[in-house]
Amino acid sequence: MGYKSKAKFLSFLIELYLKVTTIVGVIIHPFMHRFIPLLLIAASTLSADSSPIEALTSPTALEPGLKMAPMPEVQAPKVAKERTPEEIFNLYEHAALKGSAEAMYRVAIGYEKAFGVSQDLDASRKWLTQAADAGHVQAQFRLGQAYLNKELGLEENSSLAAQYLGKAATQGHKEAQCNYGYCYYKGLGLDQNLTQAAFWYAQAAKQGLATAQMNLGRMLEIGEGIQKDEKKASYWYFQAAQDKNSAAKAHFALGRIYEDGPEKDEAQAYKYYSLAAEHNVIEAQYRAARLLEKRALSEQEHKDVIDLYTTAAKNGHPHAQYKLGNFYFYGYAQQIASSPSKAASWYQAASKKGHADAQCNLGYLFETGQGVNQDFKEAYTLYSAAAEQNHPIAQHNRGLLLEQGKGVAKDEKAAAQCYLLAAQKNNPAAQCNLGLLYQEGRGVEKDLSKAIEWYKKAAEHNNAFAQYNLGLAYETHFKDYTQAIAWYEKAAEQNNTYAMFNLGLISLGGLHPQKNLTLEKRLMEGYQWIEKAAKLGDAEAQTYLVELKKELHQDTIAQL
Repeated sequence: MGYKSKAKFLSFLIELYLKVTTIVGVIIHPFMHRFIPLLLIAASTLSADSSPIEALTSPTALEPGLKMAPMPEVQAPKVAKERTPEEIFNLYEHAALKGSAEAMYRVAIGYEKAFGVSQDLDASRKWLTQAADAGHVQAQFRLGQAYLNKELGLEENSSLAAQYLGKAATQGHKEAQCNYGYCYYKGLGLDQNLTQAAFWYAQAAKQGLATAQMNLGRMLEIGEGIQKDEKKASYWYFQAAQDKNSAAKAHFALGRIYEDGPEKDEAQAYKYYSLAAEHNVIEAQYRAARLLEKRALSEQEHKDVIDLYTTAAKNGHPHAQYKLGNFYFYGYAQQIASSPSKAASWYQAASKKGHADAQCNLGYLFETGQGVNQDFKEAYTLYSAAAEQNHPIAQHNRGLLLEQGKGVAKDEKAAAQCYLLAAQKNNPAAQCNLGLLYQEGRGVEKDLSKAIEWYKKAAEHNNAFAQYNLGLAYETHFKDYTQAIAWYEKAAEQNNTYAMFNLGLISLGGLHPQKNLTLEKRLMEGYQWIEKAAKLGDAEAQTYLVELKKELHQDTIAQL
């Protein structure tokens, strides 16, 4: 039998089985209950028009965003003018007693909804179970949901829930298919099986159930229980977007795929995030703002960036609150003037939600007294909160307050530990400060080799103070003026006045390793370095320059 004929034959068997069980109302045999899903999988695999359930993979971590389909609202039957609700109920009850599965289901709903009879959940459960066991698909679904959600006075029983949902699912009930998939996904009453979860989501998705389309899209997007395929995920998200109740989440998911997927298109991502943002999806508001900020050129676009961030921030998005804090601290695109007090307000909002960057920046404002009253204790508290989240700048700043004894008792040993944590994350300021503690033996055992090791790490990250300290170590401890001058010059390029001053002293003192320098050349270089440091405000250089001018003849200075 050929490839296509096998698929058609399996499909024929399935359709025949479902028609028979629907017409006759038989109870699905336990063997068939296990066998039918296998037939469906086989048909799906053999189909020439391939299903989204293709190369199936082993289970991975659960995605918490997947959901169950809601229970459709059960409508009470329309009452003819000549019939009262009680009469309608009695007619259903009479038919139920004669074995009609549909009547059994209606009687169960009557007892549940108090239609034509007083509410009686015990009676509702009894008739619902009889209808379900007689093969009534809606009764099977309702009973499965009741066992799953502890409704109708039932205790939770995920095993029975999965059993009844499975029976309804194999009869083609789309909500049951979705929720049966959810049972496989979560391992509720069944062994967890993400492949089966994806399969049943696909069956419901093909029938147009938006919840299943979203769930299947997510599993395809991340490759969970099924081969990762963002293109197919996009297809199902597009389908879900047609449902007004799922449109916002579907648009957000499409934006996410266009932003992060293999075929990146930030313009499309912005479009879908914007659609989701209009329905108050907070993360979409933030992401739309972030994408627009990257390309904003016009005054209106800058205003839109601010509006989107502000909306997300007011809705409690911590990253948006932090971003607005930065806008108000630094200013933004001639639309927002710098206002440390407003920056502090937004940083505070994000800090309360545990945003480490905001905590660190707010700590800096309290340390420096910008936009808030200076408060070293509060700065230390904020730095500590961020440092405990492994924020390297906060770890360094916390160490600095500990070293200086500001807002907290002075503790150089604790400061060294803070610097070490940040230094190991390649924070150059912490590497430099840790080197200084090792050089001077404060909080750690004195060790010049470790000091130089940390200075080099910081210097290679272009930290000017580390470059200066490294130059000073080579000059004073090793008398290696070649290395000293090389590091001083790197620091001087960043306007480090200490390095400039020392370069001046080396030239004036005749200590430059280039032996062929004339006296005039040495004086010229030395004088220029000292003068440059003095002009940049170095007090020691300014004092030295005054004395140097006294020593040198005016004609010599003019030539320099």
